[in-house]
Amino acid sequence: GELGAGSIGITSSYAGDGNLNPTNVITVTTSTDHDLYPLTPILISGITGQDSNLYNGNYTVAQIVNSKTFTYIYCGDASICNASITT
Repeated sequence: GELGAGSIGITSSYAGDGNLNPTNVITVTTSTDHDLYPLTPILISGITGQDSNLYNGNYTVAQIVNSKTFTYIYCGDASICNASITT
């Protein structure tokens, strides 16, 4: 399928539980409904700060938490994360 849903503002993102227990699961909250589904390819960009390389890049939606929150998996190399995904 074609990417092109447009930009969605991110209000927060964190790894793991957001405290002192980081994991490779990244949780993202958006400013508006994201209209995403599991396995949707996404591009995360514009996140700055410590470990921003964990957040920015091409990924695939892992889980939908609610209409404004979803997760994706950081696995060291985004090309490995998406290697078996075809759209």
